[in-house]
Order: sequence, then structure tokens, then C-alpha cells
Amino acid sequence: MLQRNLNKNITSLKYLSRCYSSSINEHSNLKPNLDRKPEIFQLDHVQQRLSYTVPFMFRQKLDFTFYHKSVILDDKIWNTKKYGLQSAISYISNISIIGQLLFPHIHTEVVSIVPILDDGTIRLRWRICYITWSSLFLNLKYFNYEYRMKNLKWYDGLSIFTVDGDGLVYHVTLQKTNEETKILKEPIENIKSKIEKAFGTTNSVHYKTLNNKTDSRKI
Repeated sequence: MLQRNLNKNITSLKYLSRCYSSSINEHSNLKPNLDRKPEIFQLDHVQQRLSYTVPFMFRQKLDFTFYHKSVILDDKIWNTKKYGLQSAISYISNISIIGQLLFPHIHTEVVSIVPILDDGTIRLRWRICYITWSSLFLNLKYFNYEYRMKNLKWYDGLSIFTVDGDGLVYHVTLQKTNEETKILKEPIENIKSKIEKAFGTTNSVHYKTLNNKTDSRKI
């Protein structure tokens, strides 16, 4: 009797340990691999998938196979954050549906896509080309495909995809292109400030001497 109870306890402990270990593995899979940076071939894979799928933004479902399950979508255009892959998929799907309803013609173009190995990111500049319903009814030339494609309005934006060590995107940032120019201008402004600090005194002295010369000539 005691032997049977002991065997039951042992089997139950084994079962609990298996459940516990599986729960740990599932929990670890929910976390992105930040112990190492992504390899260049992993960034190239994400770059190729984005360049292929982004133009189908408002036409069909996008490819989310290279996204992490706990991806964070930070939309700075609408000041919205989404946590988790399913939440991000539904958010992008809603944008696609709303865009198709609000605009008679809308499509997305890839302006540039650059992988950066140093920080493990891929910077995608995109452009949404569209016409409004009012423009369509006020100008019937928009029914002509060639005329419409040459006279589309557009909206430019920047997406930054951060990739983990397993080659999965775990963070996405959406923002306007003016924020990108701000990012690009920051190091330039730092260089300018350093140059001004280094040569600012000499320039001021040179400027004063020039003013003194012009004043003496006037006298």
C-alpha cells in the first residue's frame, strides 16, 4: 500500500516537473533573444521580406512570420502602442481596411530600405500614394489609370524594425519622415557645435579685425 502511494507521488512529481519545465520554456520563448546581435544574413532576410510584402499593405495580408510573438509596435504617428503579435496584426489589418474604405485608390511604395548591422535595425522609408473620393468626383480624369498614377497624393513615413539574435523583429517604430531628418541632423548639429567651439573664438577675432579695418577706412 505504501509502495503504491509512493509510486503515485513520484509519478505526480515527475508530471509537475515536466509541466514546470515546459512553462519555463514557453515563457523563455516569449522573450526576444537580446544576448547577441543579429547576423547580416538575418537582416537580409527581413529586408527581403519587407521589400516584397510592404507594397501589398492595402491589397492582401502581410507576412508576419519573421516577427516575434512579443513584438512591440510603437506608432508615433497616432501615438499608439500595441503589445504582442496578435495585437499588432489586428492593428495593421484595421489600418488596411480603413484605408481601403476612405480612399478609392491607395497603395504603398518602398522608397528605401537599409539594414544597419551595428544596432541590428532595418530602416524602411515608405510612401502611401492615394486619392480622395472628393478628388475623384471633382476630376473625372482620375478614372484614367495613367493620369491617376501620375497625379497621386502621397504621405511619407519611416519604420524602424529592431531584430533580435534569432532574426525576429521584436520592436517596430512608425514615424513621420520629418523625425527621420531630425535623427540624421543630430550628428551633423553635434559636429557643427564642435567646430564652432573650436573655431568660434578665432572667427570672432577675425570678424572684429575686419570691422576695425572697415571703420578705419570710413574715417
